[in-house]
Amino acid sequence: DILAGWTDGEQRPALIDAFQRAGYLYRGEQGIPGRDFFRRGEPRQYHLHLAEVDSRFWSDHRAFRDYLRAHADVAAAYGLLKQSLAERHPTDRGAYIDGKTAFVLDVLARASG
Repeated sequence: DILAGWTDGEQRPALIDAFQRAGYLYRGEQGIPGRDFFRRGEPRQYHLHLAEVDSRFWSDHRAFRDYLRAHADVAAAYGLLKQSLAERHPTDRGAYIDGKTAFVLDVLARASG
């Protein structure tokens, strides 16, 4: 996953266009207001999230990343969880994402407190 940010709302359309020209398929917000989602590759190999710098989405993703970087054991557990979910749900992206939710929320709670 890649997190890209914008600071001026006028930049957003130009950034969306630039990512599309670079081969990313624009998927819109996909149920997460304030986040533009892109993917690339068949099968999908890259995810790119575009959000306003300092938005809730931006802050949560950076806090999650920073916590995993600071806690190798938690990062390893997350990797194992993702691998297990991918094996159990190879064609059900929703179940894969749902399976990570509790873990991600727990890490965010730890990161903020």
